[in-house]
Amino acid sequence: MGCSTTTLIRVVPLVVDLRLYEGDDVFLRVVVTDPDTFGPADLTGYTAQSQIRAAAGDAEIMAEFTTEIIDNFVYLTLTSPQTTGLVGRGVWDVQLVDADGVVGTVAGGRVTWVAEVTR
Repeated sequence: MGCSTTTLIRVVPLVVDLRLYEGDDVFLRVVVTDPDTFGPADLTGYTAQSQIRAAAGDAEIMAEFTTEIIDNFVYLTLTSPQTTGLVGRGVWDVQLVDADGVVGTVAGGRVTWVAEVTR
């Protein structure tokens, strides 16, 4: 008889596909809830990181969000200069990192860039 281990997966990243307009400022707010109480998560001591790449395994970063955590909200921002010249498709995610360096992805998905018309 072998030994078995059961792992409880408590958080599965939310799939959020983005359709963004080239050259625009982008503001996103991610709400993080506690999976046990379904109330606001306590994000004290956490930092956030979020990037867009053409594909998940690509070394090159297309854009990197500025992140800020306030209460149980993670705010993600890209400026117009960061989005100028970005067209086509990509992928993104947002990760939370606790004080011990443990990383958890809370949301991610595909990105479609729409080319700007007015310049």
